[in-house]
Amino acid sequence: MNKTLFSSSFYFTEYHFTKYRSTNNTHGISTPYVGYMRKGHARLVSEEGETEVREGDLFYIPYGCRYRSYWYGEPDICFDSYSFTHFPEEGEEGFCLQTVPMTAKAREALEALAGDKRVSCRSVAWLYLLFGEILPYLHPQAKSAREKTLRKAQRYIEAHPRLLIKDVARHAGISESGLYALFKECLGKTPIAYKNERLAQRAILLLTTTDKSVEEIRQTLGFESAAHFRKIIVCTAGKTPSEIRKERRKEI
Repeated sequence: MNKTLFSSSFYFTEYHFTKYRSTNNTHGISTPYVGYMRKGHARLVSEEGETEVREGDLFYIPYGCRYRSYWYGEPDICFDSYSFTHFPEEGEEGFCLQTVPMTAKAREALEALAGDKRVSCRSVAWLYLLFGEILPYLHPQAKSAREKTLRKAQRYIEAHPRLLIKDVARHAGISESGLYALFKECLGKTPIAYKNERLAQRAILLLTTTDKSVEEIRQTLGFESAAHFRKIIVCTAGKTPSEIRKERRKEI
């Protein structure tokens, strides 16, 4: 691969808008990309449904995806975009538009990419390290009616983690007992366990990227008690909120 072809296979950039911007990509995008929302929030509406992207979220848009995007800021909107032509695994069209968990290694790769967005061997290596981190979390595109119902429920939980499961079931057009059976069959966990995992992932992100107190984070995410908050974090990360915060300070 010559230098020109190599450089044109990747596009790394940072977008800045003010207050509001919308885009129409219903023709389908030509490359997949990973995005990181630094300021503001967005709604991404595809054929499969709507995905909400909040500040601090990592998101993935697959090759060929047809969607419209709506970006909001108070007043600033800022997000990083990393597109790539060469997909590292088979079946690049097999995933859907979605937000994905932010792991410690993913955050490290993101910050390295943000430091220098020139296309080089080093930045491309960081990109694929990032993609390797998020790949296990990517949801496949829904094919059957049951899969579509599951994806609809997952997106609703991710966008509204503080709502009750009965609200999720109503949104997905299924009974509450049917929703439990669907999650157990497809994911091996209950909707509540899935919801708690997502909340814990948001909490870990806030613990490692902000100076908010543990109590402030608990209240922001809507946990009823400090004991419940601590339990969910330990179940997900194997560490208490205080231990996560201390480890991050040592790294800095």
